[in-house]
Amino acid sequence: MPNTPREHPERELPGGLVSVPNASLTTVTTVDTYISQIVVSNTTAAAVTLTVQDSSAKALLAAVSLAANSQQTFSYPDLVLMSGGYKWQASATGLVAEVFGYRHE
Repeated sequence: MPNTPREHPERELPGGLVSVPNASLTTVTTVDTYISQIVVSNTTAAAVTLTVQDSSAKALLAAVSLAANSQQTFSYPDLVLMSGGYKWQASATGLVAEVFGYRHE
């Protein structure tokens, strides 16, 4: 199966670890975003889930469980288009993450 052609993205997302909010789905960007990788660390002593979805509620990660005191990397070599930006939410406090990719403006 051939790879899906993608437009060349224009701006790299800002780097750095941030806490993933747990109160509700929180908008991170509101412009088309291409995600290449998400690195997540669960700093708690219990499992915590992570949800990442685009602006139209299409889930890239749907309540994926991360084990206590663990790290997980989600890689997308062909880039994933999050139309209209993306939102995310943790099921509890204690998740920190960094998203690698590009904004298309």
